Amino acid sequence: MLDINKSITNARLLESDPDGHLFGLEHWSPLVAQQLAQTEKIVLSDKHWDIIIYLRERYRKQGMAGSARVLLRELEEEFC
Repeated sequence: MLDINKSITNARLLESDPDGHLFGLEHWSPLVAQQLAQTEKIVLSDKHWDIIIYLRERYRKQGMAGSARVLLRELEEEFC
């Protein structure tokens, strides 16, 4: 649910939908990712960053995955 206080105090969150999803890749940066992770009480490790970078590059080159199953298979091949 949208927390209006977060939106008022953090202008970066205005570039996202009420569920916190960014509208476009141009709004993303490592700092934004770190801030979003902190709001969810997640500490991003090097492994997290490897996957984030992989997914961003994959999306940039190929667009949305056809299905979650396909994407999970790609992640398994790349990281397991």
